[in-house]
Amino acid sequence: MIFGLPLAHFLRLWLSIIAMHTIILNPERIIIGGGFGQAVFDLVLLPVWRELDLWALKEAHDQLEIVPSRLASSALGASCLVWAAGSS
Repeated sequence: MIFGLPLAHFLRLWLSIIAMHTIILNPERIIIGGGFGQAVFDLVLLPVWRELDLWALKEAHDQLEIVPSRLASSALGASCLVWAAGSS
């Protein structure tokens, strides 16, 4: 269970969120990071593309790159948020 959801349901929701952000924001690159993202990157890459094919026009994501984060620590992003919140 993750956030009170069964793992399969959580993954489906997570993949849908990635697809929706791609449709709305049309990014050139999506970086999958964090402890969870780094742990499951190889497992979710194909399902992410399937989800994009299901929800988005091919032209909207044919140039998209999906890459794993190069940061070694998954805590780095959280620490940056804390630092940014403290400096405002």
